[in-house]
Amino acid sequence: DAIEAASARYASAHVDTRTVKIYLDGVPTGARTAAMLAPYLPHPDHRADARGHLHVDEAVLAQDLVALERRGFTVKLHTAGDRAVHVALNAIERAHADSGSTAIRHELAHAGFIQASDLPRFRALNVVADLSPYLWYPSPMIDAVRSAVGARVDGYWPVRTLYESGAP
Repeated sequence: DAIEAASARYASAHVDTRTVKIYLDGVPTGARTAAMLAPYLPHPDHRADARGHLHVDEAVLAQDLVALERRGFTVKLHTAGDRAVHVALNAIERAHADSGSTAIRHELAHAGFIQASDLPRFRALNVVADLSPYLWYPSPMIDAVRSAVGARVDGYWPVRTLYESGAP
């Protein structure tokens, strides 16, 4: 109800307030806070099996997405790691199943790392891959990501594969 009230209060002809942003994970840099499926490279300041973490449990996220989708909100989820992307897609799938529609186009912000089996789900669920191109090569950000994940950075932002799969 608080989100509905804020949306109504700030809506105008020039501002669409029917979007909610949820931070599902952090960043795949030295902080190692993006939720990853495979461990980060070893580092003395982090556990050997460090994989980042989710800020929201998958079951809670799914409940929230169901409720927000029922109210007509688009949800943008911060998903820098492939585990965060997978969890977000699972929650969106549940929300769409509950509503019976894929008309609302939720967005996965950053979505740099995506496991192969999740790539076709973007099209199937009508999910936008918001890939943040301003972070692309060459940049110090990529150097920081490479230092945390190694050669996996070479598969960062699978733009061609998403495009060819028909993902929005």
